[in-house]
Amino acid sequence: MKTNSTLKCIVFTLVTILALNFTAVNAQCVAPAMVWQNPVLISGTAGQPGAVYKFPSVTPGVYAKVFLESLVGGATLTSIDDNTYGYSAAWQPVVRTPSVMGVSSSYASFRIEFKDSATGANHTFPCFQLSFIDVDGDNVGVREFVAAKNADSVIVSNTSLLALTWLTGNLVQATGPVLNFNG
Repeated sequence: MKTNSTLKCIVFTLVTILALNFTAVNAQCVAPAMVWQNPVLISGTAGQPGAVYKFPSVTPGVYAKVFLESLVGGATLTSIDDNTYGYSAAWQPVVRTPSVMGVSSSYASFRIEFKDSATGANHTFPCFQLSFIDVDGDNVGVREFVAAKNADSVIVSNTSLLALTWLTGNLVQATGPVLNFNG
């Protein structure tokens, strides 16, 4: 159950995943399946801007470096990946909002780099797909949101309550309702 002080920002900023100069997407391309497990802090202070985490094998031969770029509006990162709920193979950072009402927006901003496990060189995927799950509210006043940068397309279910907004910098934001949908 969510409380007014919890915002599971499934990822405000996987934002920069799509800013990594991926090659043109071809209609026949199959996006890679990924498993986000066993993160290790490799530099900085855990949960603080500047922290860098390594997910050692998101796909065969590829690891991911996740950079905590910023915490905005009193947000705190309490876990870089909580696999005790939801979908354990997914990346599920836990971002908490301040318990004081009146903050209009609170979130964490991340940047992700994919690297070749053998050489450490940048890894480029021919196509890539993001799925944001459980973007809703707390039934009181919190509404969650996620965003991605440079998305080629966005698909939302016909029955969705998400509001899509295109922001400066080719950023698309999906904002959920205040309603909470358990499960």
